[in-house]
Amino acid sequence: MSRIQDTTTGSLNGEAARQGGQNLTCSRYEALQVFEHVYREVTRGKQLYYANVPFDNEGIAAHLASQECNLCLRWSRNARRTCQRLLLEGKLPSPEAKERSLKRVSIAAVPGTQQPDVVYGAEPVGSSASDPGASLDSAGLELTCRATTTSSSGWELHLSFNPDEKQTAQYDGTLVSFRLTSTSGKTAEFEARLDVDGGRLVSSPCPLKGIDREEIGSILLHPQPVIATGG
Repeated sequence: MSRIQDTTTGSLNGEAARQGGQNLTCSRYEALQVFEHVYREVTRGKQLYYANVPFDNEGIAAHLASQECNLCLRWSRNARRTCQRLLLEGKLPSPEAKERSLKRVSIAAVPGTQQPDVVYGAEPVGSSASDPGASLDSAGLELTCRATTTSSSGWELHLSFNPDEKQTAQYDGTLVSFRLTSTSGKTAEFEARLDVDGGRLVSSPCPLKGIDREEIGSILLHPQPVIATGG
């Protein structure tokens, strides 16, 4: 048994013990199947327990998206936390990150401010249909630098994605970390929460530090598993 499988078995046994030893199943799926589904999302399609055998991955995704089975939703949250820990410990295969070039698309005046927004855009890379993990690399992206009085630099960042339905379901209410690289080679790391607004995924504002708003050249979204919010 692999270390990942051993960790998963321990987690499932602990869950059963907390529920008085009862055999926990919903009417359609078992905990191990839900973990397999989450594992494939996190690793962008790699298989664990159900390698080279029929597996209802799309059915489980639809089952979770319906928000009707609290048991499977809890299993999914626990699986994501386990995968997050294993990935940070270097025990999961890490999906390849894709650096995307940013091009300035506009300088937009903002009512009530003296400084205009500086807006960059990035084209999608691939499509979520060909990406089992539904990464945000395949969503169109805008990055806006906006004047503010709450940051020492006087500027903050806003991300906005044009996601498909799968990406919206996976990333709504989650954290995303990313690295910006300037045209002169300087880099800076950021983290923000994503929420759905008007059909787009938009970030909470991040203070702009360590990089000039006029020289942003590329963005790299770190391939981390999604951590579901809530209990």
